[in-house]
Amino acid sequence: MNELRPLLPYLRPYRREYLIGMALVVISNFFTTLGPKFIERGIDALRSGGGFPAVRAAIGLLLLVALIGGVARYGMRELLYSGSRRVETDLRDHLYRHLQRMSAEFYDRYPTGDVMARTTNDLLAVRMVAGPALMYLVDTTIRALLIAPAMVAINARLTLLSLVPLLGLPVAMISLGQRIHRRSQQIQEQFSDLTSHAHENLSGVRVVRAYRQEAAEIAGLRRLSDDYLARNLSLARVQGLFFPLLTLLGGLSALVVLYAGGRLVIKNSLFRLNRAGIAPNSENNDDAPPPQDGRCPGSATRSCATRGPPR
Repeated sequence: MNELRPLLPYLRPYRREYLIGMALVVISNFFTTLGPKFIERGIDALRSGGGFPAVRAAIGLLLLVALIGGVARYGMRELLYSGSRRVETDLRDHLYRHLQRMSAEFYDRYPTGDVMARTTNDLLAVRMVAGPALMYLVDTTIRALLIAPAMVAINARLTLLSLVPLLGLPVAMISLGQRIHRRSQQIQEQFSDLTSHAHENLSGVRVVRAYRQEAAEIAGLRRLSDDYLARNLSLARVQGLFFPLLTLLGGLSALVVLYAGGRLVIKNSLFRLNRAGIAPNSENNDDAPPPQDGRCPGSATRSCATRGPPR
């Protein structure tokens, strides 16, 4: 985080946009997490025979929270993305004014290609940090803080089981993330060399032609281009492993929820029991105890007949 501290002065003029955008992130995630609750309410209304008005109310509330969440998500993207582009514009203006004040010795020490690389790709990376990266960081944190307590409230054991596959996320983030960072830096360095070589040949084209070095310079440019291509392919291979691995870990977590949660649903362990000891809205009530009057209900006749009336 210390590396991002020089960026704070450029974020400060747009702190209102960023604060409103962060607030919209919280609102969007809050209403998004309410959607499954209204789906659950609608399904319970269907199973309990509550009638179409209850289902219609659940559908209406579901559409309402989806609309509010969608509007909030659009607003947060609009504010944070536009804010990051304004930060990028201010950085470019400040960098251009700084380059105009530099001496000729500076341009002798630093190649033009290196300066061009820093004013293009590097500033693009800064914009990604000031916009999408910051937005997704806050979005993921808020979503985890909202969803985790709701999952624990349903079933703490199932929540822990679903988090077991996600223990591989830190390992993947640290190991593969470091490789991605190193290879991205190598690509930036190679891009600087490639740009410097092209600029030197264009500015000194008369010298190249005078000494008939066209073939040698073309071969050098081709060699730099091939190296630049190879480094990009190396980064693409790591990224091609990184993102599917994240998807795989998330899929394993969902698979654990389906398997373990499905077994709990079959056993009616996820439902709260009513006063008669019967899980509400459960289709199989054969394990329910018989009533106190000694008569067996219709849906539990077989089990009641096996156990006999209460004594």
